[in-house]
Amino acid sequence: PGQNVETQSAFAYRRNQSVALNGQGSLPSIYANVLNVPGVLDAYAYENNSSVTLNVGATNYPMVPNSIYVGVIGGLSQAVAQAIWQKKNCGCNYNGNTTVSVFDPNLPAGAPPYSVIFNIPTATSLNFAVQIANTPNLPSNINALIQTAIVNAFTGVTASRVRIGSTVLASQFYAPIIAIGSEVQLLSVLLGTGSPTFTSYQFGIDQAPTTNAVNITVTKV
Repeated sequence: PGQNVETQSAFAYRRNQSVALNGQGSLPSIYANVLNVPGVLDAYAYENNSSVTLNVGATNYPMVPNSIYVGVIGGLSQAVAQAIWQKKNCGCNYNGNTTVSVFDPNLPAGAPPYSVIFNIPTATSLNFAVQIANTPNLPSNINALIQTAIVNAFTGVTASRVRIGSTVLASQFYAPIIAIGSEVQLLSVLLGTGSPTFTSYQFGIDQAPTTNAVNITVTKV
């Protein structure tokens, strides 16, 4: 699950990217225009300006030659496609799993549409294993409190959301857990998409980062 509305931190991030909105043809302008689509929670833009297939990111996502990749979470597909088409250069190829027809409003009625392709990343859950000291003053609902703290930090409620293609560090979640109260003595946080045994995880450009309470195990030792 994610946030259905834009948080303050998400708004600040989108505002910082919006300086490129007036541009044309560049990745920053495409990225900013897509982020500006209502309902879009996250986006990722990359280009392959070579004449060969390029494998990108942690999942080695294959980008066709002379193409752009736009990954998008949220928003209406038609609006996202229109935002991409408005800013991309003529003749460039696309990558992705979603194809939408868009029309040039400057052409006469009945003109053929253009096909715009972008990617809706696959939801990829991150699991957490948290160890805390079993001190006598822990709240009875400490497990739920820790799960909520991690989910809120992950989804952007209390910190910058975990984004497409980003590296997640276990240490990002120390402060939200410790902030629960002085009685919480944090021993370790590990994470992973399978067994949570790592201190960091790199999401691919075709992965939509997610987590929820059932992905978070709290152990008192």
